[in-house]
Amino acid sequence: KMSTTILKKKLDTIFSIYIRLKYADEDLNVKCFTCDKVYHYKKIQNGHFYSRGILSLRWDEQNCRPQCYGCNIAQKGNYIEYYKRLEKEIGKGGMDYLEYKRHQIKKMGKLDYQIYIDTYTQKVAEL
Repeated sequence: KMSTTILKKKLDTIFSIYIRLKYADEDLNVKCFTCDKVYHYKKIQNGHFYSRGILSLRWDEQNCRPQCYGCNIAQKGNYIEYYKRLEKEIGKGGMDYLEYKRHQIKKMGKLDYQIYIDTYTQKVAEL
């Protein structure tokens, strides 16, 4: 039996792998969303437009893009560039969706975590 803390960590891991592989080329290289530097998918991170502390968006594919350490951590998300590029990609409607969802309260139980884990494990396998 796993605690919700362990399940959350497992979900973070598989979701991060999915986001990075989703944007990878055939050689498993990924371009940082905010600075365009290219890294192997294992050397890049899953960056969040809205903080991963917001559970309603933590595992939302529209909120997440691959980012290098420099942009994601050192530049605290490189927020202005992230915003410009994300808005160009998903449009005003997509940005409005993220803003709306940002205010939603999300409670996750063990079954919810396991469903997400299973879903993203399958998505990774399909990539």
